[in-house]
Amino acid sequence: MQCAVDDLPESIVEAAWEAFLSRLDLCHKILKLCPSLRDVDVFLDVDTDERSINELNRFRDMLLHIGSAVACMRDRGRVVSAQVRWRAISSSEPAFIIRPFIETLGKSVRILSLIGLGGWAPGDVTTVLRSVGELKMLELCGGYMSTSAMKEVERHTPTLRELIFQSTSAGALEDDTLFDSILPNARNLERFVLSNEVVRWRHSSKRQYVLGCAALRHLDVDHCVGLSSSFFDTVARTCPLLETFSAGGIPALTDTNMKAIVSGCPRLTELHLGRCEGLTIESLEAIAEIGLAHLRIITLHGSPRVVNEGGADVLPRLLAVCPNLTDLTIGPVHPVPETVGWRVLAIARQIMEEDKPVGLRGDRYPVLDLEYLRRVPRLLRENKRSWQDLAALHVVYGDGCRCLCE
Repeated sequence: MQCAVDDLPESIVEAAWEAFLSRLDLCHKILKLCPSLRDVDVFLDVDTDERSINELNRFRDMLLHIGSAVACMRDRGRVVSAQVRWRAISSSEPAFIIRPFIETLGKSVRILSLIGLGGWAPGDVTTVLRSVGELKMLELCGGYMSTSAMKEVERHTPTLRELIFQSTSAGALEDDTLFDSILPNARNLERFVLSNEVVRWRHSSKRQYVLGCAALRHLDVDHCVGLSSSFFDTVARTCPLLETFSAGGIPALTDTNMKAIVSGCPRLTELHLGRCEGLTIESLEAIAEIGLAHLRIITLHGSPRVVNEGGADVLPRLLAVCPNLTDLTIGPVHPVPETVGWRVLAIARQIMEEDKPVGLRGDRYPVLDLEYLRRVPRLLRENKRSWQDLAALHVVYGDGCRCLCE
């Protein structure tokens, strides 16, 4: 069941809400009338923001009816698997609605996503996590994750395939358990997100990071400014299946870390490393030296040291060893000699196609048109022109791009 309402008249919104609630009641009746059902999948995806208290109370009662019917079927030996996705970003009373439903489903819940935990008491989160079965996916966004709640997350570690923590509040996550007990034992974890968290792990200066996530394929630690460079060295050593890596805004991330990750994670398809002030052109040089056959996207916008000393001549080598690379975002790029090679790459199509001089100004954070740049050498040969000629014709510095015509 899905109910999506967007920019509709209020009368239609009310009618849609009533229809949704009636469908819940219909599901309850179907479950009662079909005792021979063997497999039952319960998928609840609800956003209850801006509903009246009467509507929420009625919705809660409906959920309890559904939960009771499902629990009855489970007690009769039926296979029940439940997914619960709950969004209540601005609601101040979410727990009293959804918590009884989750507790009723209990051990049947395998996927749990709770977005908007700001209105929950820490004890509510702990109680819900204690009541559910062995989770495959857990997403918790907002609110405060206490030590007791994290201990309940730890109980699910052996079965978790996805673990997502998102919060904009510093200190909202008691992360000692995360780094001491959860990640070292998450042998089946394939996706881990610790986004917008300020990592405060107080053991980080005394102990080494340990990751048991050999199956990890997707890692997102954007803005986790408390992570040290040793964390990324551990990722390089223990996560050979990693495909997407996002670590934007982390000052501790260095070229040495990136060389280790590129070497240790040959299946990488996406690198999102914006606003990493510790990275330089050496990170791109490492990729060009080692090569990543599956790499499609590199994002380095807001990492000024990557481009402020030139180095645009790395691009042809990058294209040669990364045949699937389609997007490279860099910047800030200014029309000055240090970065002009990158500027020429960004406006290569204009330079090639315009008959009159092209100015160097443009987007400070360009996304290079790599598909076109791969064609430039052939176009130059066909036109019997070189980057040197173009540079003279358009009064630009072609040094960073000259090797494209070789």
